[in-house]
Amino acid sequence: MKRFVFGFFFFFLIKNSHAQKVEGGLLLGFNSCQIDGDFVGGYDKLGLRAGVFAQTGFKTHYSFRLEMAYSNRGSRQTYKEFEPPTGLWDMVSLHYIELPFLFTYDIPYQKIKGLNANWLQNVYAVGGLTASYLIGQNIIALNGGAYGSNPFKDWEWGAQGGSGYKINKRLNAEVRFHYSVISISKGNNTLWFQPNRGFRNNLMTLQINYNFRS
Repeated sequence: MKRFVFGFFFFFLIKNSHAQKVEGGLLLGFNSCQIDGDFVGGYDKLGLRAGVFAQTGFKTHYSFRLEMAYSNRGSRQTYKEFEPPTGLWDMVSLHYIELPFLFTYDIPYQKIKGLNANWLQNVYAVGGLTASYLIGQNIIALNGGAYGSNPFKDWEWGAQGGSGYKINKRLNAEVRFHYSVISISKGNNTLWFQPNRGFRNNLMTLQINYNFRS
């Protein structure tokens, strides 16, 4: 994990030394989560997402962004009258330090023939890969007690994708989807397209970015 932290700040140093414009800022939002494979359906677990980011443009309409954030994910059982619980546990709360490597793409709305929608100049797409390190977890069994095992790996490898809207020069709002590329459960390293999939983080994120523009 220390290498990732060092790499984040090394990114600042390298880009500044080459006189490239690097923009940094803060991000704050929340996750709506579930864990595929635990038989608990619905995005019923809410969690905080907060951190910092740095980004730089390298081509017209394209930018590279590096983030470092705390991300709370997991799963939560919802009970319905006269229906037994369906999942493996009552609640799972997973605490990650997350390092996404992302690309953003500003939509070139002027090039879309017959489209008169100036608001599209503020819309962009965002996506990339994510490495996350598990720093803590809380698992509550169905009977309300402690869960008897530790089923989750220390590292999670995922992919993110979504869109954003530039509210003004400093504020952006984003909606993203995140999914584990490799199982987060111990003893199962299968890829997502193989039958025995294990557990997968599956979440939607809504966040606000505040850019320290000069």
